[in-house]
Amino acid sequence: MKTEGPPLEPLLRRLAECPAEFQLAPWLEDSPEAAMGHAGTLHVDALLNDWLAAAGYERLAAHEAAVYRSVQAAGARNPALVAVRGAADSAGQAAAAAAAAAGAGGGKYGKGMAKARGASPGAAPSSSAAAASAKQDGSAAPASLSAQAAAVRAWLRVLGPTVWLLYDTALLRGGSAAGDARRAAILDFLDDELAELSRMVEPATFVSDGDRREELVRRTLRALDMRPVGESRPHAEDRMTTLDTVEMRRVAIASRIAEERARAIREAMARKAAEEAAATYNRE
Repeated sequence: MKTEGPPLEPLLRRLAECPAEFQLAPWLEDSPEAAMGHAGTLHVDALLNDWLAAAGYERLAAHEAAVYRSVQAAGARNPALVAVRGAADSAGQAAAAAAAAAGAGGGKYGKGMAKARGASPGAAPSSSAAAASAKQDGSAAPASLSAQAAAVRAWLRVLGPTVWLLYDTALLRGGSAAGDARRAAILDFLDDELAELSRMVEPATFVSDGDRREELVRRTLRALDMRPVGESRPHAEDRMTTLDTVEMRRVAIASRIAEERARAIREAMARKAAEEAAATYNRE
């Protein structure tokens, strides 16, 4: 967050006004639904390719583009995304599955792009994807293909509004000057940070909910090494920590583990006390 960026409020308004076309069910060429003619609608690879070109960055290579339209390629890039999930991760999957069914038809990517920047979309490059075996934290097994597709859709549904946000003129400039390092940082943000977030938050709330909108805006600014205008770096970092869903989940898990450990200790002490009381009674 070294650079002072644009004001926060216009970015929050832009995200709140994200067009429906950027929130359609993402197109996945190898999802189970694709075999039934319902692969999805929104070509996120084309969406991102056009933004990269507009910002002055190199467009996606074929193997990079495949990550945004293939379950297998996305899983190979980020195995944790398609790993078996616990109850804490189920909300994003369920929402993505519902969106896959509801979003098979509808608007076109180009219509949304006209709203974003008045230009026609670029063609989505083609590529083949390698098969992936997924593990989370070194132990989780791969989920079913249907569950993997739901997880990838949930992630891509976060990317649509994020790319819409990135089309803001204050965030669109300076790409060519920033070079390959900035491009890599942005793709890492999209591929890793937002993938982790999509496991915990229903994607639609990044448009509909005030706190989640602010979290996504601040995460996007941070990925661009920016902070809102008028905020010091410590203040921006503190506010990001307050909104950080990932950190809040980690704290909740740590608290639950500590509580369970304390309960186990209390139960062990109670058993020991009962055993000692019984032993004393028997001696008497």
